[in-house]
Amino acid sequence: MDGHIILLGTVHELTGAKKLPGAIDDPIYREIVQSILKNDTVDFVFEEIGGRGPTFAEERALQILGPGRYLDVDPSAECREQRGVPRECSSSFAWNPMSAAEVKDYLWEFKIEAHTRREAIWLEEIQKTQFNRALFVCGHAHMFSMAFKLGACGFSAEAKAHLPFHRLCTRKHAMPM
Repeated sequence: MDGHIILLGTVHELTGAKKLPGAIDDPIYREIVQSILKNDTVDFVFEEIGGRGPTFAEERALQILGPGRYLDVDPSAECREQRGVPRECSSSFAWNPMSAAEVKDYLWEFKIEAHTRREAIWLEEIQKTQFNRALFVCGHAHMFSMAFKLGACGFSAEAKAHLPFHRLCTRKHAMPM
């Protein structure tokens, strides 16, 4: 095995990303990241945040693991096209078949080929990095596909998800990455 990766799938607004609109303060998310970093003998942190940090995981990695032990594996929207990925990888539209008076729901459409390419880039970045055990914070929609891809490349992986619906269901329309 090349290394072990703990995938933490969540919603990007919970990560504490300083350049991401619609942030939600979630003390439980911070507690989960802190616990994994301290209790799971993690020596590296990867994150899918597309240049929108710093994030809570990045700040904690610096404090606990030291410099050079964190990597945002996702190219920013501005740099995606240079790597063969469209700038926008998903879109949404209002969905409310019951009433046009007030739209509360959105249907997201994900561009599978774009996300597949993004995940390939993440995998390339992970494979270039030396670590024994890592935390990888990613959007929950990527958690299983990345776990399978990591396994196919010789890594062992475990998947955890943090989706606090009681906090998320009160938020306004947000764009996934």
